[in-house]
Amino acid sequence: MNSKGSTQVILSFLTISGLLFIGTYVDLKVHTKYYALSKQLQMINFSLFHLEEVRFNIEQLVRSSLDYASSGSNSHNASFYTSLKSLQSTQKAIDNFNTDTSHNQIDSLSLSLNALEELCLQLVAAREKMNLEQTNSLIASTGHENMKNKVHDLVTRRENRQRSQLRVLESEQQSLAAKAVYVSYLVFVFSFLSLAVVFYLLNKQLARRKAAELRLQKLTRSLQEDVKEKTTEVDQVFNRISDAFIAFNRDWQFTYLNKSAVEFIGKDSAELIGKVVWEVFPESVNTSYYDSCHKAIESQKYVYHEAYYEPWDIYVENRIYPSEDGLSIFFKDVTEQKKAEQEEIKLKRQLEAIFENTSDIILLTNDRAEYIQCNEAACKHLGYSKEEILNLKVNELALEASPDESVDDLWNTFKQNGALKGLIKLKKKDGGLIDCQYSAKANVLPGIHLSILTDVTKLIETNKELEESQRRYQNAEKIGKLGHWELNLRNDTLLWSDEIYRLFSISTDISPSYDLFFSFIHPEDKDTFQEQQEMALTGKQALDIVHRIIRKDGEVRYMHEKANLIKNKHGMPIKLRGVVQDITERKIVEEQTIESKRRLEAIFNGTNDAILVANDAGEYVQVNPAACRMLGYTQEEMLEKHVMDMMTGDDKQGAWEEFKKGNYQTGEIELLRKDKQLIICNYSATANILPGLHLSIFTDVTEKHRSEQELKHSYRQLQELTGRLQIVREEERIHIAREIHDELGQKLTGIKIDTARLGKKMEGNDDAKRKINEVTILVDEAIDTVRRISSELRPGLLEHFGLIAACESQSAEFQQRHQIKSKFVSELSEVDLKINDSLTVYRIYQEALTNIARHAQATEVETLIKKIDNYLVLTIKDNGLGFDLDAIKTKRSLGLVGMRERAHLAKGELFIESHENRGTKITLKIPLDLQTT
Repeated sequence: MNSKGSTQVILSFLTISGLLFIGTYVDLKVHTKYYALSKQLQMINFSLFHLEEVRFNIEQLVRSSLDYASSGSNSHNASFYTSLKSLQSTQKAIDNFNTDTSHNQIDSLSLSLNALEELCLQLVAAREKMNLEQTNSLIASTGHENMKNKVHDLVTRRENRQRSQLRVLESEQQSLAAKAVYVSYLVFVFSFLSLAVVFYLLNKQLARRKAAELRLQKLTRSLQEDVKEKTTEVDQVFNRISDAFIAFNRDWQFTYLNKSAVEFIGKDSAELIGKVVWEVFPESVNTSYYDSCHKAIESQKYVYHEAYYEPWDIYVENRIYPSEDGLSIFFKDVTEQKKAEQEEIKLKRQLEAIFENTSDIILLTNDRAEYIQCNEAACKHLGYSKEEILNLKVNELALEASPDESVDDLWNTFKQNGALKGLIKLKKKDGGLIDCQYSAKANVLPGIHLSILTDVTKLIETNKELEESQRRYQNAEKIGKLGHWELNLRNDTLLWSDEIYRLFSISTDISPSYDLFFSFIHPEDKDTFQEQQEMALTGKQALDIVHRIIRKDGEVRYMHEKANLIKNKHGMPIKLRGVVQDITERKIVEEQTIESKRRLEAIFNGTNDAILVANDAGEYVQVNPAACRMLGYTQEEMLEKHVMDMMTGDDKQGAWEEFKKGNYQTGEIELLRKDKQLIICNYSATANILPGLHLSIFTDVTEKHRSEQELKHSYRQLQELTGRLQIVREEERIHIAREIHDELGQKLTGIKIDTARLGKKMEGNDDAKRKINEVTILVDEAIDTVRRISSELRPGLLEHFGLIAACESQSAEFQQRHQIKSKFVSELSEVDLKINDSLTVYRIYQEALTNIARHAQATEVETLIKKIDNYLVLTIKDNGLGFDLDAIKTKRSLGLVGMRERAHLAKGELFIESHENRGTKITLKIPLDLQTT
């Protein structure tokens, strides 16, 4: 069987296997999904069944609770608890049937069921306790019917959703069943066809195989004869090759060496044939050549190898060709070539090092004046990248060398002469210009021209600056009132600068002389000047003296003279060279400074604040008496102390080091006195008021700090007392509400019942019946009033239905009572807050609505409750008159103060925004401990 036929059979077999596998896999996936859909359908049917039970049980629950409340029958009571238990069991089953898509609906249904159960339990409990008033009140309310209708609505919506989902899943299940049948049919057909092809190919290949075996026997005999002839020819060919050639078998035994290989190795081929190469040449083991040979055998890929053989001082190039039987290797000596390449590389690296590391600009251009190469110095000097320079031409980078010669003329002259030198300006990328000294050589290679340029911009600028410096020196002498002079001791001639003429108010027409100079010196300073000058002339010390002069106009000026004695190579004095500076203004400042220093010393010693000066090492170098009194040390003891001796805390060294880096600091600090007592001080400190000196000023505020702490403690106690008063007030409200509701409510209910009975006995007496009806109306009004007062004192909605419901009810009641439109919006269905915090929010909302009704004259109020981050935010906004916040603060409004105190007790914040005739906005933020639902 030939290779092609075998491949066809194998491919057919693999195709059948693949089709069977794919068909099985697809069928398995389809059935898996089918069973999953069946399970979902079963769960939905269970859910629909439970929802129907809920619908039945809530009807039974409400009916049995109302029947029991009306009749008090034990059978109705038993029926109620049976319905309750059944409903709770069904509710639990619904809670267990919970998926991602139905989670929110089941939560809403569960909450509604819980609320309905709670209302029914309250009604039954009231009846069991024989609390007729509460029973009648609960029977009269519409809460049962509202909650029952809400549950019915949620159940209906849930049933509709699940029936819709049921229809979709049933359709998908039917589709999957059809798909499974279709896939199975296709797999069967393709498998049958593939088996037929395999059998046909096998029969065909068997016939071909017999014919091929006969032809192979004849071919083998013919090839054996040809091999003998070709072996002789190949041997002759390899011996004619100039490269050395060797062959190994897979056991690394020599099988062939040509003539060049024998000459290269220096051993006869008869000695090597059949021997292992690594035994003949053990020094080659674990070398790069050894690794390359093994790599070729293992990868069966051509490997090029080049190595240096140190014992022979030669480079050998190996070309290794692998085969299944072994290796064929061509190799030759490339020592001369490698050494020439190394020399060339070495020279190239040297040139590249010079090219890249020189600070001069090197540019290469072609005959078209285009830059073809540049070094890094060119990029650095000109601000271009290498790619940008290579896109430029000579006339785009170079400007005119002179007004009479353009860059193009200069380029033509350069090409004609072959070399050129001179000055030229180059244009930088930022538009700036640099002056360069250039040297250019044409045709360093055919068609390539070299230019080397040195940036001399700074040198040219330095020459200009030198000229400018001379002018500035003259100006400096004038500004600094400083002149220089030189006395030649050989001929007693005196030279001085022009500034001295101005300092002494002398005309420049007068020739300078020592006598002229000496005549200006103040009579009281002449003797001292002569003494100092004699000491300078004898070389005992340099001249450094301050003296006065009297100018022609009678003005007295202070002059500072400094001079050095100049000697020749034999040590003989030849010149006295010096300067004179008018320091009159400085002397005046020094005198004023001395006076200021006296005043500062008086302040330093007389102030009650502690003033301390420390050096870089933290040692005190100066302290005032107040510092000694404050810290309890004598001045001598203070000067022996270190800064950190007075400081407290763990990182005193770090604080001191950080202070020395800054300039000015203020704050509060604790200092340790000599008697180990701590005092609290306000301080201001300045680092480096003079180099290495740091100033600190301390004010003892210990008593002030203690008073502030006591005040804060009193304020905290006051806040705690306020909080306690709020709690006591709410507790008292609860007590009063309970008393009013239980005592007064029951009595009024009893009066109503007795009045009703009395009315039945007065049949036929119209006047009495009319009076009884009026009394009944008054009793009903009194009952409503009791309920309203009880609700205001302790809102039942807040306890039973939460903050949102209570605030919404309060908004509706506000609109009804005051005829002010009240819009209430809540982004939250329920809020999880502690009961005290919920009560705080409710009371603040009540107080805000009360203030609007009393003062705002508003026609509309908007209320918004939402959650921002982890805060409950209540916003109340009206369109009333508004008020001035600053003015209301001065009036000490107790309502606003109470609202802020309530917010503070709940760890919240209250913000009030109001503008006259533009309404008021109140925002309350209360932190939430739990997530809102």
